[in-house]
Amino acid sequence: MRLLEICGLDVTYSRGATVTAVAGVNLTLERGEILGIVGESGSGKTTLGMAIPRLLRGTGRISAGQVVFDGADLTELTEKRLRSVRGKRIAVVFQDPSTSLNPVLTIGEQLAETIRLHRDTGESTGVWTEALRKFAGPLARRGQSWARAVEMLRRVGIPDPDQVARRYPHQLSGGMRQRASIAMALSCEPDLLIADEPTTALDVTVQATVLRELVDLVHELNTSVLLITHDLDIASQYCDRIAVMYAGQLFETGASGEIFQNPQNPYTRALLASQPRLQTSGEALLSLEGDVPDLAVEPPGCRFANRCPEVVDACHTRRPELIRLSERLVLHDPDHQCRCLRREEVPASSPG
Repeated sequence: MRLLEICGLDVTYSRGATVTAVAGVNLTLERGEILGIVGESGSGKTTLGMAIPRLLRGTGRISAGQVVFDGADLTELTEKRLRSVRGKRIAVVFQDPSTSLNPVLTIGEQLAETIRLHRDTGESTGVWTEALRKFAGPLARRGQSWARAVEMLRRVGIPDPDQVARRYPHQLSGGMRQRASIAMALSCEPDLLIADEPTTALDVTVQATVLRELVDLVHELNTSVLLITHDLDIASQYCDRIAVMYAGQLFETGASGEIFQNPQNPYTRALLASQPRLQTSGEALLSLEGDVPDLAVEPPGCRFANRCPEVVDACHTRRPELIRLSERLVLHDPDHQCRCLRREEVPASSPG
């Protein structure tokens, strides 16, 4: 059953000139599905993710399109109604946990307050005043919300969760802080989790553990996940479907196995070829030459034309559309889509 449908989404920033950071994105997400958004830095992945709950920073705004979440268009909701959706039904895990953890409150206090705010626990909510600050800890450690906070810390793999709940963010390691952020995001059992590079800053071994715990928990809760990452190995291991972004546009979408075994867009192929792998003969890693185009000036043709190894003259003047591939180019996913003029020119197979 479909949970999220993004239709013709444009996101713009005003920086002297108007920059379209996300252009014409159409994307769907099913309930319980993990969808990976991959691409280079600056490709628009985070902007797309933050546009869904309308958490765009600075001058960013949705200038066109719809974000339909469980039947309601989030672009039309008032800020008051959006606050009832954020945290409770749509949660976000950021790359840097310091952006979501308050340094002057203990981990348990923060989780408990989130739970009181979004779940019907019968407990009062509110910001602690300075006069009441010395009572904040003892009062917060009462009731269902505190018990739920400790339980969520346990479920994300934190040892001795009751003691950790009494500590401040600076007293925890990076991996523990990120686990606490995940616990906070999932504490209200949201329908959708947007995870923006959730383990990039962590040690590789810690990264693998945290990701496994995250995936196990979202499967248990039947939460849909939008996983934003530049790490294709992570995407191939954990995601059901993949959407490849470049310069604000979707360049290829399909089932994870289809994208990694049968990439059709030259950009996707270049990304896969440049992935670090165990080297046995000392050969140099392949690199993707050139720069992402300046989006303040809309290119007349394909946005990847200046870097594409398969470029032809038409690529500089015609803008390709994201279309479903011909059967002869598909491995096993009939919904495999690609944005490339070279793939549009391949004739469809005759009906058999």
